[in-house]
Amino acid sequence: MLRKMYLPVALVMIAVMLGAAGCATQKLLPCTVELGYIANKWAGEEVVIFDVPLTVKNPNSIPITLYSLDYALAVNDKSLGMTTSIPGVFIPANDKVVLTYTNFVAFSEGVGMPNYYAGKDYVTAHVAAVPTWKLLEGKEPNFWAYPALGMLASIKGGVALEKIQGTVNAVQGGVDKAWAAAPAGPAVYTVKGKASISSSQGTMDVPFELSYTRP
Repeated sequence: MLRKMYLPVALVMIAVMLGAAGCATQKLLPCTVELGYIANKWAGEEVVIFDVPLTVKNPNSIPITLYSLDYALAVNDKSLGMTTSIPGVFIPANDKVVLTYTNFVAFSEGVGMPNYYAGKDYVTAHVAAVPTWKLLEGKEPNFWAYPALGMLASIKGGVALEKIQGTVNAVQGGVDKAWAAAPAGPAVYTVKGKASISSSQGTMDVPFELSYTRP
């Protein structure tokens, strides 16, 4: 009677051992990252604000942790900056998480001044930024009231209008012409970066390059 019980018990023990070994040697699969639609939350003469929604999916049968995520953002190949975060998000097996990053882009600092730092003069740098700004659905800047130039403050402070009028007119005139000629779309947003994950099976860096087109 006792002998008949040994075989089933032995089979159960072997099955448990094989299952444990299978779990221990399971290969960690890379997560997948998807980009949702991008829409402005605010669009003015100086600042545009929009969200970048990223969905991170875990295809593994074990939970993972998304411990860092970074990406570079561009519209029609024009760089808009980089974002780095350490979310430390737990993603259950075969599940997903949606992360939304809010991006602030300023006309001068975010679009115009990079042209200036690249070697263009101030007027040319801001005129060259107009097509990108229009694609972002920002409003045409009014440079007489533009805080970054401080024209109104300068006038109120006693600086003669004649000293600054030529500069402002040169910028505004160039901006007006560029604005009229620039298309409003389509705007192709590119998000290129890396998601880093960890689990009981180790760590992995997962590169991704995504795009969203707004008509």
